[in-house]
Amino acid sequence: MTLDDILGQSHATRFLRGVLTSQRFPKAMVFHGPPGVGKGLAARTFGFEATHLGDLDLQEQSRLMLDAGDHPELNFYTPSDCYTEAELAKRKSEPTWKVGKIREFLKVLDEPVVFGARRTVVFEDFEKVPFGQASIPDAFLKILEDGVDNTTVILTTQDLDKLPGTLQARLTAVRFSRLTPTLVSSLLPSYGSEEHFELACRLGRGSVDETLDFLKPADGSLSGHDLRKRALTLLRLLHTTPGGRVLQFLSALPDQDAVKFFVVLKSVYTDLLLVESGIASGLSNEDCYEDLITIVENFEGTLAKGLISLRTLFDRMDRPGIRFTHQLKAAMLDLKIRTTPRPS
Repeated sequence: MTLDDILGQSHATRFLRGVLTSQRFPKAMVFHGPPGVGKGLAARTFGFEATHLGDLDLQEQSRLMLDAGDHPELNFYTPSDCYTEAELAKRKSEPTWKVGKIREFLKVLDEPVVFGARRTVVFEDFEKVPFGQASIPDAFLKILEDGVDNTTVILTTQDLDKLPGTLQARLTAVRFSRLTPTLVSSLLPSYGSEEHFELACRLGRGSVDETLDFLKPADGSLSGHDLRKRALTLLRLLHTTPGGRVLQFLSALPDQDAVKFFVVLKSVYTDLLLVESGIASGLSNEDCYEDLITIVENFEGTLAKGLISLRTLFDRMDRPGIRFTHQLKAAMLDLKIRTTPRPS
């Protein structure tokens, strides 16, 4: 595991390699860029290399501990770590950071570095802190300002602008760019046999994560959040993909999730109708308001006409002998046709 394994991000890896070589470590950094372009992997790899700093014997021990998930100096946290499994199962939206949990995770900085040269603490998806509802702990800001001996704190975010200026001012920013479709395809070899793989790589917009949104999940099951994300993505692309070819991605939806997906799709579509009518509050998916706005702008006609497609699909849900995923594909094609105005 080295920074050479981070592909398509030469600008970022060149900077990080320079930090390791000079051993002039920033007190705190923020890796920012689209999802699925290597920010999290780069943070882990940088932390791994910073721990042993070229000591091959220490490197092997470090690798074994990292593989076992009990490396004392490499600490990685995500918003999901703020919840129990039961709480995550009940959530209808993406997990967000809890400020109280951030304080709890920061306690690791009170412990001395006992293995290797340095400690790295990574907080991923930091734009998911509810900045409008809660403030970053002053203790955290002080840590980023003053630094902690032999410790680097790394935040990752998809959108640097969502972090408050007081936070950005304390961070050394490292930018990550979108990948080429060819590189994305090379990073997902196990999906290469999928009929729609190449199309997914093109529509993934240089992001491994966005490409995977269209491909069958590895565990064969989708969570409620994943279903909503897929519904939003499908509706966003419905009028921007020539020939409606995006519909073939619905074939990758596991049969056991098809009905659940339709329920989520109806919720999102209802919100689209409200947004089209100028209503911005009281939405079922209010936290996705910007995505909803984008989708409304993509649809050329009146969204209300699409209700006919969804109502027809609902009527067919319990019809025996008909695969629901096939009906869903037909409904999406019909929705596209109905919501596209005819040439005058």
